Amino acid sequence: MILINNAIWIFLFERNEMLTQAITQTLDSICRDKFNVLLPNDPPVPVGYMDPKPLPTGYQSHNHNYIELVQLVEGKFRLHTSHETIRMNDHDCWLIQPLAVHGETYASPRQAYKLLWIVFTHMGVNFFISAYTPQTGFVVPVERLYCLIDQLESLWELAARKDFTHNRLIRAEFQALMIRSLLTGLSQIEIQRSEQIDHQKVLIGQIRQYIEHHFCEDISINGLAQMARCTPNYLNGLFRKFLGLPIHQYVLQKRLETAKRLLTEQQIPVKEIAYKLGFNDPLYFSRLFKKRFGVPPSNFGHIAVYSNLK
Repeated sequence: MILINNAIWIFLFERNEMLTQAITQTLDSICRDKFNVLLPNDPPVPVGYMDPKPLPTGYQSHNHNYIELVQLVEGKFRLHTSHETIRMNDHDCWLIQPLAVHGETYASPRQAYKLLWIVFTHMGVNFFISAYTPQTGFVVPVERLYCLIDQLESLWELAARKDFTHNRLIRAEFQALMIRSLLTGLSQIEIQRSEQIDHQKVLIGQIRQYIEHHFCEDISINGLAQMARCTPNYLNGLFRKFLGLPIHQYVLQKRLETAKRLLTEQQIPVKEIAYKLGFNDPLYFSRLFKKRFGVPPSNFGHIAVYSNLK
């Protein structure tokens, strides 16, 4: 994968206005209900799956627990799933549901393409372009545009419903929310063109917000890097730069602080708290807790109660 620099990013998105045009095309597809849906695998594949078989070029087949839209902007390419290869052309648009396995590669090594990816996180929408040319190979921009939009949880919930593909009312509600989100994104893009936006800071803010919602789950750096469409080392370096900790330590700190609060406020068995916060081994959890707070979790609740009574 080649990460293109900010100068090329500006050329692609501001001078050619490709991003605005691509989002407008996606809006048209959503409004006319002319988008396809890639469903999760049956039986389900665990979140964070990565196909061990590499594609010729492009993005390796994987899955995640958030929604994506992919709009073909130029050329032709192939969308890989766990059981078939789908040839996309003529401005095709696909909605990729959470946990659906997918990857991208060229239709032909001589055929260039450009894709608009729209990633819906808990606190906003991310827009970026991936592209392939015979001369440069597969490229993804370092910088991308982030738009802060509230109340996207409803969008996630609708897309994850089992009756999404055949319940017309659910699909219509989803389309209305999607259209509102994309229109908000378009308006924010115009604002960002006239301002100096620290895209790295916004990216880390979104990753941090995602962790706040999912720290009890099996969070991996690779999975977060997939969401941000960057390498794990690049993302972890940015996270350390802005927050002073690598991602795995930040997640661990969040879990232990939550455990401390639960032991103080509620009478919950230590083993139950460990499993609730994503620890597979309660003994390992107890060792980490004691290392951080100086006492084992089995004694912490009694100490906290005694301290409050004094």
